[in-house]
Amino acid sequence: MSAAPPGPKPENGPPAGGVDAGYDRGMRLLEGGDFLAALPLLRTVMEAVPGNEQIVRTLLRLGRGAAQAALALPVQTPEAAELYECSLAGYLATGSTISGKADCDLLRAVCFNLGAYYHGRALYPQAIRHYQDALLLNPDHDDAPNNLAQVLIEDGQPLEALAMLTAAMQRHPKSAVLQHRKEQALKAAGRPQ
Repeated sequence: MSAAPPGPKPENGPPAGGVDAGYDRGMRLLEGGDFLAALPLLRTVMEAVPGNEQIVRTLLRLGRGAAQAALALPVQTPEAAELYECSLAGYLATGSTISGKADCDLLRAVCFNLGAYYHGRALYPQAIRHYQDALLLNPDHDDAPNNLAQVLIEDGQPLEALAMLTAAMQRHPKSAVLQHRKEQALKAAGRPQ
């Protein structure tokens, strides 16, 4: 990845040369695949001209690109997590609802993989938040509720795991993995199976 361009850092105010210069630098970095350096510039531009469709499209492109780059890396690497966080920040910086199926599916993968990353480091609050987001983005998969229940159990919240699993099993009544996880939650809660 290339280094940030010389001049004031974007978080200290508008980029040197104004909004257009900040956008141009952000675009060059984005086109070069330096998502991490492009994000603060483009976020600053978005704050200066909120709702600008061109900038929204650019931030969506950044979110997609960072996610795709992260998906090419092993989930548990800090580099992948940094790119997933960058992707999520890019999507959030648009200030708009993400409704396209492809973006929702990609965002679900981002959230799920961030949940897995934080779960692997026993950072339960972060894992829970990201697994919940993955579940909200697409409840049609049983992997997010399964992993979320596992984290809740490990974090000493088996009753919360049971409540979430009961709701998930309404959608996935034949899921053996959710049934197994429910049995684990019951055991952890000290309830008979």
